Amino acid sequence: MSKYFIGIVPPVDIYNAVSAIQDCFLANKGVEPHITLKAQSGLTLDELWIDDLRHVLQTIDSFEVSVRGTAYFGNEVLYINVYSENLISLHNNIYDVIQPSLNDKKKYFESDYFVPHITVGKTSYLSKSSNEKLSLNELHQMEEMVDLKSFETKFKVDHLWVYKYQDNAYQRYKKISLKT
Repeated sequence: MSKYFIGIVPPVDIYNAVSAIQDCFLANKGVEPHITLKAQSGLTLDELWIDDLRHVLQTIDSFEVSVRGTAYFGNEVLYINVYSENLISLHNNIYDVIQPSLNDKKKYFESDYFVPHITVGKTSYLSKSSNEKLSLNELHQMEEMVDLKSFETKFKVDHLWVYKYQDNAYQRYKKISLKT
């Protein structure tokens, strides 16, 4: 298992709202609210890819993303939709630098399979109320709470984070800025 992924932390209002919803339902989060920009595949322990990543990001201007309500991956993952052509382009630039295997491309939903989002809950997460996996009903309850927060907004992306798995959770490890 890779110990890294690359993500974007949403603004504090979205971050706090998602975190509060998760606190009501999840026994353990494992990672803070974020947009996964590049999944674990190809991010090796030697960290040589970090310099290549910095080099690419120095050529990319900051940009805005739109947050557009909720959606599901099947009946298993509730997420908040995030959209920007620039975000998709940034993902593809990073994907081209890292060059994971074709099998990992599908496994981690990368390149043309990439769907920018902020995960709110998954049926594979442990429920706070039952110590079993989250039910679809609990995901629907979480969705109702998200809708009450009215997540129709935009925000600017000017940096991202390399996350590293340590102390049983993914934590912010290295901040990398875009060109300003």
